[in-house]
Amino acid sequence: MKRKAKKALCITAAAVFLAAVLYLIWCGLLKDSVIWKNVQVNGISIQGMTKAQAREAILADYKENYEDKAIQVNLSDQVYQAYIFPMLGMDPGKVVDQAYQLGHGAWYKRGLDRIRLMMDSKAEEITLLPKVTHPEAVSSVVSYMEIEKVDTVVQPVCRITEDSLIIKKGRTGVKADTDALKEQILSAVESLDLDTQIQCAKISVTPEEPDFKAYYKQIYKEPEDAYMDENNDYEIVPSQTGVSFDVSQAIKEYRQAEEGSVVTVAFEQTRPEVTTGDLTSRVYRDVLGSYNTYGGGTENRITNLTLAAKAIDGIELMPGEIFSYNDTLGERTAERGYKSAGVFVNGQHAEGLGGGICQVSTTLFDACLYADLEIVKRSNHSGRVDYVPAGLDAAVSWGDPDFQFCNNTDYPIRISAAYADGSVNVKIYGTKTNSNTVKVTTQQLDAQSYKTYRHVYDGEGNLLETEEICSSHYIS
Repeated sequence: MKRKAKKALCITAAAVFLAAVLYLIWCGLLKDSVIWKNVQVNGISIQGMTKAQAREAILADYKENYEDKAIQVNLSDQVYQAYIFPMLGMDPGKVVDQAYQLGHGAWYKRGLDRIRLMMDSKAEEITLLPKVTHPEAVSSVVSYMEIEKVDTVVQPVCRITEDSLIIKKGRTGVKADTDALKEQILSAVESLDLDTQIQCAKISVTPEEPDFKAYYKQIYKEPEDAYMDENNDYEIVPSQTGVSFDVSQAIKEYRQAEEGSVVTVAFEQTRPEVTTGDLTSRVYRDVLGSYNTYGGGTENRITNLTLAAKAIDGIELMPGEIFSYNDTLGERTAERGYKSAGVFVNGQHAEGLGGGICQVSTTLFDACLYADLEIVKRSNHSGRVDYVPAGLDAAVSWGDPDFQFCNNTDYPIRISAAYADGSVNVKIYGTKTNSNTVKVTTQQLDAQSYKTYRHVYDGEGNLLETEEICSSHYIS
């Protein structure tokens, strides 16, 4: 009996030893690097995967689900998408490490772990959610939305016309409060409330006020009188009307106006003292001086008088310009139509080409005296002429003598000359700037000599000046 019991014990011990040996051999054969545990992370089974494969699979699923995930943001009836992926992160390492522990502890425990797994084959469901790992990326998320460009404010529109500044007043609008929006997005993502719609925080934006001072500088003009440009042949430089407006009043009216309304700022016009029309009407407005001489003579002499009068008729002189009778008429030749007529030669009557034209130069000389023009050059005849008193004649001959005068006024002058019905008439047109009058007198010094004077009186008859113009000495 005892022998049988001992034998049975030996058999049992041998069986246990064999089983243990076989178990340890099995444990050694179960060596691998894959996950044994039946685990599903976010619906993905990682059983049979290495830890690297499991992590890769979980992250790939995370990227697929969240890469295009966006939170809707509403602003001014427009919807913008905030793509939040740059803010998120997921670390499946801990979950994978825990799943990998089964079967990868002490080598002699692998068999037990495998038995345990076979006895409980139900899959373990694990939900792994992303977290905000890059909160600073919210700035790039907001920037990518381009919501910062939204600005519903309507700025004023200004237009300058000839007589006013017209402004359509702007309207208050809104734009995104990006700092507050970042907080809104961060809060939604941290709570994983990704299907929410965010009403974007807003900032009220008022339209800019027009720079009325800048517009004033742009339109402002001083009134400027028209004038004659002495550096440009005395061309008339047009006058300029002064333009301005009351800046303070314009600002007040603009601020009181309703948004979107039109504000008109009328310009103040200041008329210059001398307009272009005024100056234009002054030029050649007045007869400064005139004179008539009588006596035609022969047909040839009348021809010469007519040619000489036509030569100086219409001549214009700018202020400071000197007139030369010889330069204006040119050489008196038969080719130019001049005839032979009576002239003085050494006090004696003779015939000469162009005879008689001295009556025209004489008439011009006397007109210049009464016009109070400066006499530059004048010579008397060798003998007295019968068409003016002694001392009032002006002899000319090609080359010399010549008759010259200067326009010493502030305006242009124009000569009007004509011969008609036995009379030579000369007028000097210009612009009279005072009420002065002129009287011309001669003083006989002896039987053959005279002095010529010009007396200038003011409008009340007071003598302002007496000027000795010339001396004359006649042979006959």
